[in-house]
Amino acid sequence: METIELNTWEEFLELIKKRRSNFRFIRNVCEDNQLVPVGLYRGQANAEWTLQTTLERYLNRNIPINKYLNRIEKVSNLITTCRDKKWDVSDLNDNKDLNEKIRTLEFMAYLRQNGFPSPLLDWTRSPYIATFFAVKDCLLQKKNKNDKNKESRFAIYLYPHALNQMIYPYVRKLGHSIATDRKHYLQQCEYTFCLDKSDTEIVFANHESTLQNQLVGNNCTKYTIPDSDALKILEILDEMNINDYSLFESESALMSTLAQRHLADLRAD
Repeated sequence: METIELNTWEEFLELIKKRRSNFRFIRNVCEDNQLVPVGLYRGQANAEWTLQTTLERYLNRNIPINKYLNRIEKVSNLITTCRDKKWDVSDLNDNKDLNEKIRTLEFMAYLRQNGFPSPLLDWTRSPYIATFFAVKDCLLQKKNKNDKNKESRFAIYLYPHALNQMIYPYVRKLGHSIATDRKHYLQQCEYTFCLDKSDTEIVFANHESTLQNQLVGNNCTKYTIPDSDALKILEILDEMNINDYSLFESESALMSTLAQRHLADLRAD
């Protein structure tokens, strides 16, 4: 994984423009669509953070696939009881690879969207939406830290995912058109999971260490950007209708968007 330190967000946009042009060129000349890279973006508020799923942060260790699937099968029944929302996980116990269990993956995406610890890492097809999540959260961090004058940096990852051989460890994406929560569509979400094989079983693995060793043609790039222009970036994104309300559509998201528009300029430095 290559890390590139930039001075401004505008520099990032210029680099991404060139990368996307390369993707389009490959799409035009490549006969096998599965080999065409799909640009996935992920924004993180702190450039020092690594790529971690919510399940990794919750458990602080890797666990076998089957152990996690057994737990979420129980969860699906409880969701049906408490929320009157039934999910089809009929393929959960099928004897096939996880990436072929479409119904189960859709349920896992729903769990991830609603805060249940998940082995899925969320990305977006939009570099602008990835920027929004990074910048919004870095402002919250800056508000809470002691030395507010010290420069901090946020990060945006670009992962040009293309189908590769399933040689452990490897990363797979779910696809953009799975049936799950509406927020998935609004945020142009994609999800990936990372698998590795131990002596006896297959486990969910860490994305960061796996992507560090990806083949050069399919490698992930981490762009780090100073957070000094965070408010200006949020204003630009809001003009593009990328804000809390457009991405979440909840009442609290509306209040957050209105606060950003009408109060943010009054903040103390």
